[in-house]
Amino acid sequence: MLLLLAIKADVSADKLIEAGRIKVDGITAKTAQDVTTSQVVTLDDKILSLPEETTTIMLNKPVGYVVSKNGQGAPTIYSLLPSKYTNLNPIGRL
Repeated sequence: MLLLLAIKADVSADKLIEAGRIKVDGITAKTAQDVTTSQVVTLDDKILSLPEETTTIMLNKPVGYVVSKNGQGAPTIYSLLPSKYTNLNPIGRL
């Protein structure tokens, strides 16, 4: 839910929800709650909106690469992507 709404990646969505800072249609959100585009989601009473454009890249991560902006010595998946995609955030595994 929150990744689609472009919450900063350095803040844990679960922690924001547990702290009661996220609301859906005025009701405190629950972890792993489904949200539709017709619902109003707020963070600290400020409305969050979907980005006008999204980019999705499916990548089969090679062994030895890490999913991190800072690989701490290991190569990252971002080294496999064109530079225009280095601002994207991973959303999970399939």
